[in-house]
Amino acid sequence: MKSDRSCKRDLVIGIDTSGTHLGVTILQNDKLILQGEETKKKGNDRLFPLIHEMFQDKDLSWNRMKVIGVCVGPGNFNGIRVGVSAARGLSLSLGIPAIGVDKFTALALGYEDPLLITVKSVKDNFFARLGASGQPFVTTLNTLKLPATENLSVIGFDAEKIGVKFGLRHLAPKYNPSHSVAIISSSQSAQNHPPPKPFYVSPPRIDPGHGKLVNQMNPRQSN
Repeated sequence: MKSDRSCKRDLVIGIDTSGTHLGVTILQNDKLILQGEETKKKGNDRLFPLIHEMFQDKDLSWNRMKVIGVCVGPGNFNGIRVGVSAARGLSLSLGIPAIGVDKFTALALGYEDPLLITVKSVKDNFFARLGASGQPFVTTLNTLKLPATENLSVIGFDAEKIGVKFGLRHLAPKYNPSHSVAIISSSQSAQNHPPPKPFYVSPPRIDPGHGKLVNQMNPRQSN
């Protein structure tokens, strides 16, 4: 896939494959022009056909793309790798930046701290992060412990249930994840970024020194 560098670069694409759906948002001059979503029951390999159909709908050209944003997780393991690989491949093919955006940041776009941001994991678990710079961890509704923080709000997975249990205001995301990813990537397109990498939060483990379940996890990145 080749790109004509003399062509006007006015398109941004945001990709989210971290959840139960494939989500794609396209911005033109930072304005929303297209959004597409497809269930993963049809397979992660539907990502490029979905993008192709959206491009055809508006007769868009890859030569106009200036930056590619992708949600790097946490979330579905295989989906994240598909999205990141797609973004990195397009970046190399087109000679444009690919920017990774974690799902916590995507969900919280448009809101200010203090926030508890939650993302669905497996079974009863969910990923959580306190604020923009907090350390992500894995927990459940019954094991979640929160510091005494004035005016704390919750946004994301099971926000209403968490809000009721802890007396927090629950918020709804202002944008869907692929839209947030596109907005954030557009705002950072002039900065230097390393290639995006999957962002995983380690599952709960047993502390061998104490034989206790450790809920506070260290984030890790995979090459």
